[in-house]
Amino acid sequence: MPEFTDDQLRYHAAKAGYPAKELAAELLRAREEVATLGRTTYCAYCGEQFPTEQTDSAEQVGAHIATCPEHPMRQIEAERVALRTAITAALRELGVPTISYPAPVANAVEILEAALEGVSDE
Repeated sequence: MPEFTDDQLRYHAAKAGYPAKELAAELLRAREEVATLGRTTYCAYCGEQFPTEQTDSAEQVGAHIATCPEHPMRQIEAERVALRTAITAALRELGVPTISYPAPVANAVEILEAALEGVSDE
């Protein structure tokens, strides 16, 4: 993309009927945005920005992603908690199988208990 001086931009803006004050404001905003983009990185999910000049910026972004409310993992984590809660409630309702329990109920308890193995509470 060619670089234009401010005078060239003002000339072309005036020729096109674009008010010079609006052009100057837009040019300043665009230049500030370009300068900011070169000095920051950001979360693709919520847009929070992090300075790239710091040596730990990658760690900052990683730590943010672990807690970003807009990250898709928050939905998966919420679903995991809901499923764990439902399975725990079902196990409480079924109780501890005894010899008098029908086989399908005893099997269901085993399946539900196995589903919870290794699933954290967090």
